[in-house]
Amino acid sequence: MKKNFLLKPLFFLFSLFLIKLLYLLLLDLPLSYDESYYWDWSRNLAWGYYSKPPMVAWLIKISTGFFGNYEWAVRLPALFSITFTTLFFYLILKKRIPYEKELFLGLICLSLIPLLTVYSFIMTIDPPLILFWTGATYFFINYLETLKVRHAFLAGLFMGLGLLTKQTMLGFIAIAIGYILWFKRPALKKPVTFLMFGLPFLMILPNLYWNWINGFVMFKHTEEHFSRTGIELSKGLKTILETLLLYTPLALGFILMALKNLKDEIYKTRDFIYFLGLPSLLFLGLSFMVEINANWILPFMVSGLIWVVYTPPFPKFITFLRFNLLYGICFLILALSFGAFFDRFPEFTRDLLKKFIGWRELASYVETFYDGKTPIVVSYRDIASSLAFYLKSHPENIYVVQKHPYPQNQYHLWRKDSDLSGKEVIFIQKNPIPPKNLRNPVKLGEVRVKISQKTYKEFFIWKGIWEKEG
Repeated sequence: MKKNFLLKPLFFLFSLFLIKLLYLLLLDLPLSYDESYYWDWSRNLAWGYYSKPPMVAWLIKISTGFFGNYEWAVRLPALFSITFTTLFFYLILKKRIPYEKELFLGLICLSLIPLLTVYSFIMTIDPPLILFWTGATYFFINYLETLKVRHAFLAGLFMGLGLLTKQTMLGFIAIAIGYILWFKRPALKKPVTFLMFGLPFLMILPNLYWNWINGFVMFKHTEEHFSRTGIELSKGLKTILETLLLYTPLALGFILMALKNLKDEIYKTRDFIYFLGLPSLLFLGLSFMVEINANWILPFMVSGLIWVVYTPPFPKFITFLRFNLLYGICFLILALSFGAFFDRFPEFTRDLLKKFIGWRELASYVETFYDGKTPIVVSYRDIASSLAFYLKSHPENIYVVQKHPYPQNQYHLWRKDSDLSGKEVIFIQKNPIPPKNLRNPVKLGEVRVKISQKTYKEFFIWKGIWEKEG
C-alpha cells in the first residue's frame, strides 16, 4: 500500500470547497441575529465577550477587514474552518486506514456530515471549534507516537486556539491529560509533555483576566445552560433524533458500538479518539434531564464518527458507509436548495429560518427616519445586532434595555440604557404596548414580516424621552 495517495482526496476536498464557496457568494440569506451579534463583537476587539471567548470575533474581523462588511464575508471563516477540518479528517484517517478505497469512502462520509454542511455557511463558534479540535487530535496522536517537540507544540497550540474559541475545549484537554495519566505515563518523563498542556492555559490567561474584571460573566452564562433540570422523556428523544439527522446514521453506529467496545478499549486497544467520542453518550443521557442542543456535542460526536469509520463494527460496514454517503449527498443537495429557494419549500419548513428573516425589512423601515445620531434603544439583543449590521451607517449607539441588575448580553457590558435618561431616543420592541420608560411617546410605525403561514415577526417603533435611573 502506498502512503502518499494525496491526489484523489485533496481533489475531492478542493472541489467541495469551490462548490461551497460559489454557493456562499451567491447565497441571499440574511445573517441570523447570532451572526450579526458576533460581527458586532468584531468591531470591538477584546480578549473576551459576554458568552464566549474571542476567537469568533477575531476571525470575522480578519475576513471583513479584507473583504468588507458583507454577509458572505462574515460567513467565510466558517467555510474555511470546515474545509480545513475535513483536511484533518483525511490526515487522521490516513494514519488509521491502510487501503485507499476505504479511506476515501470514509473521508467523503465524514466531509458530508449534515451539521458540517450547515456550518459551512453559518458563522458561529462551532466551525472554528471543530477545526481546532480535529487539529489538536491529529497532532496529539502524533505526539503519543513520536514524543517529538514539534508535535507537542502544535497539539498545545491547537488546544489553546480551541480554548480561545469555546469552553468545550476544556473537555479535550481533560481527556488528553487523563489518557496520558492512565495509559501513557512514560510521556510524563518528557518535559515537553508539560509544555504541551501548559501552552493552552498560557494562551487563555488574557481571557481569564478579562472575565475577572467583568465579574466572570462568561462562566455565569455557561452555568445557566445547565441550571434548568427535570426529567422529561420528550427532550431526550428529541436530542437523539436531532443527533441522528444531523450526524448521519453513523451516529447510531457509534452509540451502539461505543459501550460494547468499552472493555476492549480500556484494556487492549486504548484508542485516544475513542475516548474523545465517549462523552457524547453522556450528553445524550443528560438530555433527558437538561436541555441539550445537538450542536453542543459536535466535537465529541465527530470524534466518535471518525473512530467508527476506521473501526468497522460489523462485516457489511462498507455498505453502511455507502448508505451514509448517499444520506450526506442528499442532505447537501437539500440544504443548498433550501437556502437558495426556501420560499418554494413547504410552508412549515420556513420556521427553520426565523432567526434569519425579517432583519433587512426592519432596518429598511428604520432607515427612512433614522438620522444616524439619535440613540436607538431596543428590547432584545437580536434587534440590536441586526440593526447594527443592516443599517447603512452601522451605528454603535444602540442600547439594549437592562431588566436585571446583572448583565444579560454583551450590549449591557458596553453601554447602559440608564445613561440615556432625559435624552430623546428611538425605541424598538416586539410588544405593541407603549414602553413605560418613554416620556411623551410618539409611534413612528410598525413592521410585520411573514415567516410562515402562522408565524410573523412584529416590531413596534416609538420616539420619545428616555427615563430610567441607573
